Amino acid sequence: MTSATCSKILIVDDQPENIEVLTTHLKQDYTLIIATESEQARKLAHTWPLPDLILLDVVMPQVSGYDLCAEFRQDDITKDIPIIFLTGLSEASEEAKGFQIGGNDYIVKPVDPTVLKARIHNHLFVKQLLDQQAQVKKTLAQTNQQLQAVLNAVPGMVSWVSRDLTYLGCNQALADACQLQPADFIGCSIDFQDEIFNFREFMESFFVSTETVTFQEVTVESQGVQSPYYVAAQKYDDGNAAVCVGINIAEQKQAKAALRQSETRFRNLVEQINDWVWETNLDSQFVYLSPKVQEITGHSMDELLGKEFTDLMSADEAVRFTTILSYFIRSHQPFTQIEVNCCHKTGRSLILEISGSPILTPGSTFGGYRGIARDITVRKQAELDIRKALTQEKELSELKTRFISMASHEFRTPLTTIMASAESLERYRHKFSDEKQTIILKRIQDSVEYITKLLSDTLTAGKAEAGKFRCQTKPVDLRKFCLNLVEEMHIIQSDQVTPILFEYSGETSEGEADEKLLNHILINLLSNAVKYSPEQTPVKFTLTVNHDTATFQVTDEGLGISQEDQRYLFEPFHRGNNVGNISGTGLGLMIAKQAVTAYQGKITCSSELGLGTTFIVTLPFTTMRSTHD
Repeated sequence: MTSATCSKILIVDDQPENIEVLTTHLKQDYTLIIATESEQARKLAHTWPLPDLILLDVVMPQVSGYDLCAEFRQDDITKDIPIIFLTGLSEASEEAKGFQIGGNDYIVKPVDPTVLKARIHNHLFVKQLLDQQAQVKKTLAQTNQQLQAVLNAVPGMVSWVSRDLTYLGCNQALADACQLQPADFIGCSIDFQDEIFNFREFMESFFVSTETVTFQEVTVESQGVQSPYYVAAQKYDDGNAAVCVGINIAEQKQAKAALRQSETRFRNLVEQINDWVWETNLDSQFVYLSPKVQEITGHSMDELLGKEFTDLMSADEAVRFTTILSYFIRSHQPFTQIEVNCCHKTGRSLILEISGSPILTPGSTFGGYRGIARDITVRKQAELDIRKALTQEKELSELKTRFISMASHEFRTPLTTIMASAESLERYRHKFSDEKQTIILKRIQDSVEYITKLLSDTLTAGKAEAGKFRCQTKPVDLRKFCLNLVEEMHIIQSDQVTPILFEYSGETSEGEADEKLLNHILINLLSNAVKYSPEQTPVKFTLTVNHDTATFQVTDEGLGISQEDQRYLFEPFHRGNNVGNISGTGLGLMIAKQAVTAYQGKITCSSELGLGTTFIVTLPFTTMRSTHD
């Protein structure tokens, strides 16, 4: 509650002696402003900051205290300010009139200072409680609006279902599909709209299973149109409810069909062009070769798969080529028309012109190179012949004719075919791969898993924002808990590109703790540390148990957080200016902070741009030894 000295009281009285008595008793505890007539009282009552309470004399010149009170109660600005009448009129009827008009209290003069202070204190206390309640309602309403906005932005149908198979809510997309409003679903059985796939059977099976997440591809009919959907469900509230997300995958199905067609066209084009199309992995080994390679080099595709360009070169030429190529590989840049001397399978000399572009995944991860190799042996021989002919003036005309003939043959090769091939490569290389349906479905799964995590983060953030986190401890071995958490984080990042190093110090790690709140805190801190750290840069995670506290420290060597961003570190939806294209909800640290607060603990952050970040969380912890003592 706000301290008394911060409260502002407006005294309205036309008698100097009354004002003197009131100011004598109240000036030490409150900020006082004085009005001796009605017009002045109206002005001061509307002056910001508004008075927290008004002491109003009933008998006033021009306008009585009763009439002035009635005015204040009809004014939206002053209607909620507590008003205490001060009067020499002790009749019960006068007191009743004061309450009927809207007064909050009625004190008869002469005023008892102790009674006056007590009543002022009580009314200010009640007003502050009402103000706090109004603010909480406003915050909850804003949080609900934010949550609904997020749900409506999800590119799919979202619903919540209880274990008894009734709807707890849904987003606008699902309501629109049924030509209803979201409120129409609440409390209804999940099959009340004659679902076009067996949603009841799907959810019944899910709730009785031990799985926390499930996925299924189904056909959904909406307004007479059938569409393929990918449905994901995840349990929450200890398995008593689940959130379901359905994503329309019609476009992905169409894309898969288009992929098959484009691959057929691509292969036909590749087989027709005069150049050899190739693809290498991160180790510069061939992983794809077009059939033209055998015509150019004499080696079959099977003979060269897994080998490198340098296997076709002499040792000196291999060193020269590797030196040139390494410059482009380091910066993942395309290269064009690198000329190298190779050896045909028959032993004859072969000159290749090699061009390539980096293969980048949708996440901009470098995966090797893809390009073409052209046999320019004839052209280079023609160029050599031209250089020789330039020294022999008498053969110049003949050499020019030969060069023009060669150039016409080499450079006027069907360019439309080559251009079509290049455009096809450019158009589909980042979008599709040879894994076809598996990759497409994996992308869908990755998408659904995020939404689901957003929704989960958003729901958790809404619960945290509403102050619904509760600390409920039970016996826990903190050291084992942290080890399991580290193992879980390593499983999530299957390639373990960012290892987490855990250390423990203390006499005993067994005690009373709330695992749910610890999960909210530590998973968010560890996930952020891994996400914003360079690959293969370890994250340090330490636990120290000392007397009645447990201290967790997470340290990374990642991007770091600027001083400006640290001011808003725990605010919802805030993300640092330096995160670039790295994904996130901006909710993790807010959830962690609320969980620490619910735990009556403390969280601190120290960070420097480019050097990394350290979070330290200190929580109360009652060890088993303390309990026995």
